[in-house]
Amino acid sequence: TPLAALEWADVPGDVSAEDMWLVANVDAARARLRFDANEQNSNAPSTTLRFRLWDQATLQPSGRAAYDGADNKNSEFSAGTLTILLDYSTSNDAPFLVVLDRKTFTHHEADVTPQSLTFPGGAFAIRDHEDNDLTGMVVELALDGADLAPGDDQLTVSTPGLDPALSVQICPNSTDPACDADKLLVVVSGTAPAAAYEKLLLEHLVYNNTNHQSPSSKDRVLRVYSLADSSVNPQDFEFGRIKMVVTNSPPKISIKSSSGATGNGGTGSVPTRVAVAGKATLLFGDWVSGTDVDSLLDAVVSIDGGALAAAQGADELACGVVSSSCDASQGWRMTLTSLSMADLVENLRRTTYTFRPGSYTGTRNVTLVIADRGQGLD
Repeated sequence: TPLAALEWADVPGDVSAEDMWLVANVDAARARLRFDANEQNSNAPSTTLRFRLWDQATLQPSGRAAYDGADNKNSEFSAGTLTILLDYSTSNDAPFLVVLDRKTFTHHEADVTPQSLTFPGGAFAIRDHEDNDLTGMVVELALDGADLAPGDDQLTVSTPGLDPALSVQICPNSTDPACDADKLLVVVSGTAPAAAYEKLLLEHLVYNNTNHQSPSSKDRVLRVYSLADSSVNPQDFEFGRIKMVVTNSPPKISIKSSSGATGNGGTGSVPTRVAVAGKATLLFGDWVSGTDVDSLLDAVVSIDGGALAAAQGADELACGVVSSSCDASQGWRMTLTSLSMADLVENLRRTTYTFRPGSYTGTRNVTLVIADRGQGLD
């Protein structure tokens, strides 16, 4: 049977040469002694174990027996003893993190308020066999299976209630040598009890996402490593995650007018362009603007009644920027594909409309539809 699978009982602390403990009485079939060195007792490099033999002539129900060294003629115990000297070297084992409850936080793309990462009490604990004060640790926030986009994520530490012995450096915005420009780190230093470092992890970490348009949907992973007293544990310990909830916000387009901007289905009194026959006229000019870029965009500009106008060759739209992204071959209808919002707005501002002389006359209504790339424009 492996030793780890056996049940063990402590030897009574008051055992002596005169008041012995009967090993076989505890478990006659498996009479074993196991010695565990005191991890926190660095001043005792050796221990002595002394034995007497016992012939079990009588059963001692209590597991204890008195020995009278003056009269051993009829004793069931040997007069001589066997002594074992156990020497052990002292060492400083590195502290480590025991994670019992790896919590996952939820953060929404549109959240603009920094989120406190408060873990339940007992979620994890820092352990150090020697129970020494700690001198440092590093907390890292990383994307699961990918690199962080520079500037998108922030990990900071709230200072109210923090042990004053702890010093915090935020990377990469620090000149601390421990900082790595390619990682998002919180470097903690200062001689303090493990409980102070543990409290920082449990209550003082703050997360913020600054990309409210197109952040990565991958989990943010929280790890701690370089836990140190006078010995450093190089292992990293994952102790939490942040799940990013990404929503595809619709692109927003605005048309300036005397009664306010109109966009995304809004209404308003939009200025009227007067088209002079045969003369190209800016259709939107600086009236148009756009915000909230989620991805590449598609757009369609169409003229109401354009089918009739096209039959008479009346209307002609022209791309503001000639490229493969713009198609105005139908005259009354123009499509723009795979453009950023900035490029789309620039194209719209330069788009022109021409009315051909002698053709279908009347008022035209202009419709502009924008959608994220691949979402359809019907």
